[in-house]
Amino acid sequence: MQYSNAMNTQYMNQMPFQIRFDGCLKDPIVHKCHSLTQLIHESMTTNLKDIQMNYSTLVEDIFGVGNHSMSSDWSLKVISRNYNTREFDAIYAFLDINGPLFQLIRQLMNDPMNRYDFSKKYLPIPTKLSLEESIVPTLYANKISNALSTNISVNAFEFFIFHFSYLVLNNSPNHYSHQNQYYLELMSNANTIPSNIIYFALLESYLNYLVPLSSVPPSVTQNPTSQSSIWQSLSSTTSNFLHLSSPTINALSPKPMTSTPKTPTLIKSSILNLKPLLTGGHEPYSSDQWSNRSAHDSLGSEIVRCETFLLIITDMWLNHAIQHNVAKRQGSPLKQQMFTPNSDHMRAVRIMIKHLHYFANSCPKRNNDVMDSPINELKRTLWSQKYVFQRRLYTFFRLSFDRWPNDTSFRLPLETWISYIQPWRYTNVSKADQSDNDEKDGNTRDVTLSDQQWKEFISDNLMFYSIIFRQLIPRFSRVLDLSSSKNALMLFRLTKVFSQQNFALWIREAENSLMTNESLTTNLLHTSWSQSSRATLLSPTLRQQNMSSLGGPLRHHLLELELNPNEFTPLFCPAIKPLILQLINEIKKALNLLSEVIGNTEMNDTLNNPVNQTFFQYMTSFFQMSENANSEENTRLMNEKRKTRNHLQMSSTQLESLFEMPANESAFLTQVNGNNAEETRLHHRTQALYEESNGTPKLTSFGRNQVLNKQCKPELNVIEGNPDRQPVRSYELYYLVYILLFITDWINLKFGRTIQKLYNMSGFMGIFCRQVITGPTTYIKIVKSGTAYRPPDRVTEVLNARINLRFMANKVYLIYTMFVLFLVYIFNYSFLSFSSLMLAMYLTYLATKTVLYYISSR
Repeated sequence: MQYSNAMNTQYMNQMPFQIRFDGCLKDPIVHKCHSLTQLIHESMTTNLKDIQMNYSTLVEDIFGVGNHSMSSDWSLKVISRNYNTREFDAIYAFLDINGPLFQLIRQLMNDPMNRYDFSKKYLPIPTKLSLEESIVPTLYANKISNALSTNISVNAFEFFIFHFSYLVLNNSPNHYSHQNQYYLELMSNANTIPSNIIYFALLESYLNYLVPLSSVPPSVTQNPTSQSSIWQSLSSTTSNFLHLSSPTINALSPKPMTSTPKTPTLIKSSILNLKPLLTGGHEPYSSDQWSNRSAHDSLGSEIVRCETFLLIITDMWLNHAIQHNVAKRQGSPLKQQMFTPNSDHMRAVRIMIKHLHYFANSCPKRNNDVMDSPINELKRTLWSQKYVFQRRLYTFFRLSFDRWPNDTSFRLPLETWISYIQPWRYTNVSKADQSDNDEKDGNTRDVTLSDQQWKEFISDNLMFYSIIFRQLIPRFSRVLDLSSSKNALMLFRLTKVFSQQNFALWIREAENSLMTNESLTTNLLHTSWSQSSRATLLSPTLRQQNMSSLGGPLRHHLLELELNPNEFTPLFCPAIKPLILQLINEIKKALNLLSEVIGNTEMNDTLNNPVNQTFFQYMTSFFQMSENANSEENTRLMNEKRKTRNHLQMSSTQLESLFEMPANESAFLTQVNGNNAEETRLHHRTQALYEESNGTPKLTSFGRNQVLNKQCKPELNVIEGNPDRQPVRSYELYYLVYILLFITDWINLKFGRTIQKLYNMSGFMGIFCRQVITGPTTYIKIVKSGTAYRPPDRVTEVLNARINLRFMANKVYLIYTMFVLFLVYIFNYSFLSFSSLMLAMYLTYLATKTVLYYISSR
């Protein structure tokens, strides 16, 4: 056997490389990773050109794009550590930063002539629009060889990162997803651990190496003599693009480089130092250890690969909002609507935000006696106007909150935003797991905000707090059903974050500072725009003249992204008061609903308590097996409703305290809701769930989301389909159902008029007959149109009064009947006499019930 395997291996090694490579791509995932590892190592030692020519094919096969979108399936967004352990370990070992693929990438990076084409169609829409206008963004300065080309030219490292970041944006169907239970759980639950999915595990691994938290990154196996090649391809022509007066550059008319040190730069200051770039990033700093560490990775120096990685993923993940001036020039309002964030995309952004907070908070204190390293300078200025991360993240949140569906999955973007506005939660990496566990339950550790660093962050990011919070209020007050446990938890999470100590105080101070210096800032804006038509709010002139408080120019920089940049409404102002009152009003309505449900359930539990029951009631409840089987589920649901009520009560209290609502207004809202509980219930639930269509109530889009997510139950008596012909249930006997339907159809067809007359009779006899006869029923009949171009017709039909014997096919009814017949047989009773006795007892029961109803109606 071993000899046979050796012969097969020798035969495979003698085959041409291209045949072996194509055969590897068709193998199962585990065998594919093993075979590709062997091919890569063999090519790197013998002939690098073989794998170099197939590198783009390999990357496209991994991420399922290009010609491999249908033929391959690595399932990086699906394979989980819990359900696919072997596949998870094989892919992680192959794609890890120290794995075979990155060893190949480092080898390819040694030659700056190795360039690969990445299609422009995978780029974000704003980036494509800019390239169409010949306005080249910073990231693509040395990647556009021809303005008419449909591709951008990138090196091996960038080619991989572009495809890696595009994967979460690719919404193409995956045949593996419906078979993976963990993937379905992950998609429906915002609290699952993303790192159990291979894609997010790789993302964390790349972030830990490329954006290191500590000063000494993980060791990497590489060639010590290799040079950095990411920026070696910068020619003298490309250098002319590096110093411009705006964040974008015109590819057709590049401006010459100037020697003025205060000129705003397109690329970060660490990148614009051409000497370390063109020498592989080996510029020495005050620390010898720093220079030694930066010189050994062919991916580039630490600062170069960090900025390159961050620029790519932020452009691919966050740059999806088309600016208003660009939309007017392009006339493309529909292109803005094409972007719809998905769960994988949002989870990736949240992982990135958390890591960047840890990254920024790991910066050591500045030492004026020693020259600071570029990576520490990046940590200090990461969330400032020097970089585009903050600007793009703001537009991403604004667009995502506007487009995200109105269901319980909204907690995912909400938690992502909450992660960004609380950087103080991400200062100690060792407590990261504890922080994640707290967020699963909706709990957060109490943090005393007293550090000046956090006050500066809130001031610099004021629009993330004031404008986005105001954007969320209508969703909670008008759209979401607050009586749902998940929606109530989201509201509680929101109010608890803003109720932290000094949190609201610092927001008020930042807003007051902005409103106080508004007139000065407006004058500066006019001065800046009059000097240069392409100047921005971050131009040096404006930055030097601005003497306002912390974050002033940056806040206006974010305001420029709004439709009306000159109009700013503070969060804590009288204009917001009606919105908060409406939200509190909806909370009170939901509390009334929950209190009513909880009260009725507790009353029923008290009546059903064996201590308060008679012997006959106890025996009756004992035989009600279906209700007893669901007792544990009912207990769980009641505990969930009580928890929901507590969340709403705390949210209401926190909102009243946060916005200093007068006590008399809250008491008035409580009184109004207490007097109109039934009216508010119908308004809050039914009116939003249904709409009239051709005289027939129909679920709205919001109603469908509520029903599908099990947030509510339909409350109308309209039935789709003939209720007598509904499919056979699990508690019914299949053949007996159709036998009884045949009998009832014959009875109703032959005696239908007589049955209708008996049902319509008045007086005692009519009440007695209506106890046995099923009343008229209206239902909706679906009539198919026979073509895919026209929806089916909905026809309203009415069933007349009729006899319905289908209840006799119920298995529980049959068990009781057989038990009674068994007793009759054991005690040797006459079947005819016993049947007569049972019929007389049933008629007596009906007569008694009729008399009682007749007396009460009189």
